[in-house]
Amino acid sequence: MVWLDAPTAACAAIRYSCALSNGVVIIALVIVCSGNFWIYGVYAFCDPPITLDTAGTRWPMPTATRLYVECMSPDEWRGLSLDRSGERPIYQQLYAQLRAMVLAGAPFGEGGRLPSTRRLAEELGISRNTALLVYQRLREDGLVRTQAGGGTVVDAAPELRREHREIPTPRPGLLSARGQASLSQSNASHGTGSPGPVPRAIGTPGSAATSAFAVGAPPIDLFPAALWAALTSRRLRLSGKHALLGTARAGFRPLREAIAAHLGTTRGLKCGAGQILVTRGIGSGLELIARALLDRGESVWCEEPGHPGIRNTLDWNGLLPCPIPVDDEGLALDTAIATAPDARMAVVSPARQLPMGVIMGARRRRRLLEYADRSGMWVVEHENDGAFLGTAAPPPLLADDPHGRVIYLGTFNTLLFPQLHVGYCVVPEELAEPCAQVLGAIGAAPSALTQTVLADLLDDHRSARILARMRATVARRRETVRAALAQIPELSQAALGAVDSGSSLTLALPAVATEHTLVAAAASASLLIRPLSWYFDGKPATSGVVLGCAAVRDEAIGSSVQTLAALLAAAQA
Repeated sequence: MVWLDAPTAACAAIRYSCALSNGVVIIALVIVCSGNFWIYGVYAFCDPPITLDTAGTRWPMPTATRLYVECMSPDEWRGLSLDRSGERPIYQQLYAQLRAMVLAGAPFGEGGRLPSTRRLAEELGISRNTALLVYQRLREDGLVRTQAGGGTVVDAAPELRREHREIPTPRPGLLSARGQASLSQSNASHGTGSPGPVPRAIGTPGSAATSAFAVGAPPIDLFPAALWAALTSRRLRLSGKHALLGTARAGFRPLREAIAAHLGTTRGLKCGAGQILVTRGIGSGLELIARALLDRGESVWCEEPGHPGIRNTLDWNGLLPCPIPVDDEGLALDTAIATAPDARMAVVSPARQLPMGVIMGARRRRRLLEYADRSGMWVVEHENDGAFLGTAAPPPLLADDPHGRVIYLGTFNTLLFPQLHVGYCVVPEELAEPCAQVLGAIGAAPSALTQTVLADLLDDHRSARILARMRATVARRRETVRAALAQIPELSQAALGAVDSGSSLTLALPAVATEHTLVAAAASASLLIRPLSWYFDGKPATSGVVLGCAAVRDEAIGSSVQTLAALLAAAQA
């Protein structure tokens, strides 16, 4: 709401008009009350300047004065259509429609004010938590911002609106059935529906990475930005254009050597640089392995629950992901064999399964390796936060594989910063050269400059101290979050799985409805928790939320947990 100074006057409704230089006339409703007046829903660009005449009092209005309070009229409310009987959640419908309005610039221009969440909820007959979640999503997209003492206003300049512009729906028959399915899966994995931003990479957060409890966000406050900048400058100065012209298909050799040393230090894994392929992340590595080793139509075991990006990557490459339940010892092997005995690959996270936090037992590990050798199956092991697993986690499955059936995937995106886009595959030596050729063919390698700078960072004498500090800090933050949760009666026994390793914690909740309500309310309080149902391919067997512990600053943990507890109490009321 915008109040402008004016002489004291009795409450009255008047109408004024101003003629623009191009002949357009704007009519606005003005409410005069106690020395202030409220202009409803217009901008007044006056050329030449005009004077308002109300009850004998003349108020000069300068050129290009902005006059508005709320930017939606009753007619425009009716333009929002919510299908309460449909499968698509109400908040997704409202988010998509408001986002389209902002991008179109009508009725919201740059700087235009959105209705308050309370009024939005009242007019549309929805909960305020739903409205808060929608506005939070718009803020994450960079389309609106919260103005101190002034509500939520449009922040997108015309250039940004063009960048985020609505992409026309492809006409029927333009895309293949596979392409159309990919669009549907992309929207589903992001949880927004179309239109929406590009799906996030596996294991990495979106633009709200610094929000409390963002899953997959690294301790970005500890990233050595000054050192990274100095190393980048040095590499460009010494290598010049050679740092911009690409590198070997398998990746920059010094980086592969540094990764081998890094894995030996953090995970006790012995491997050579010749076994390592540099990729853009876990999703990129999985696509590489799928293309190199499997044919279209073949089945792959996937953990249920598990990251939807894993299933989508397999599906997009013409494979058949088979969700297999995760029990107290990891992927249920007997169920997997009974469900898809002809599967050619299993994708697992035995060191600490996300989101359930389960560690695969020694007997289950041994049986899986024996079955893989006997059946000729490939086992792809992925670790999103391998650097943060600590000494409590078992060694990688690859370390126990005597038959050369295990491929290990890891990433630096959850250790350093999300947009680094550097990951790696550790493959049996006989696969290294064929997979490197496939990697070169599909163009899934990160830039040569990024590879060289990362190699310099890992080889720098300060690197060991920096990475050790990151690991210690994440372990401390995780333990601090766990201890704070233990002080809340409703949350003291809620943690699932292993709580002494990794960078996240999973909390069980009594019902899916509570989960959805809590996530929506938390978003309005800048707590970016992730619903457990997001990880399920089918109907969720367990309700809960996942909390990322790496990015939340120590001083914010206590207050963030207290806020979460209060929101949970409200959600259960």
